[in-house]
Amino acid sequence: PKLEPAAQRAAFERLLAGATAVRNVNVIVVYDGDDTVHAARSAGAAVSIRFTATGVEADDEIIAAVEAIDPETPVVVVSSDRRVVDGVERFGANTVSSPSFLAALR
Repeated sequence: PKLEPAAQRAAFERLLAGATAVRNVNVIVVYDGDDTVHAARSAGAAVSIRFTATGVEADDEIIAAVEAIDPETPVVVVSSDRRVVDGVERFGANTVSSPSFLAALR
């Protein structure tokens, strides 16, 4: 069944919270923001949720965040967007497609 965006986000965040509870990883999820939703929050001890400012694409924020991380720090970005994948790989991040990531979580 189709869920509203807020319900889709909540279900995804619960899935991530469960996965991080048994793995030693920190997860940052970046959503496109709008005028109604853009506050950062947590979805568990190791899952941080961010919304971009209105008019700023999550893609751009993800690429900029990876650029700012020490190149010696291992980073994995989950995206099937070619621009994001190319952008973060340029700064040394590893990438996983969204379908592959979801399949691994289930």
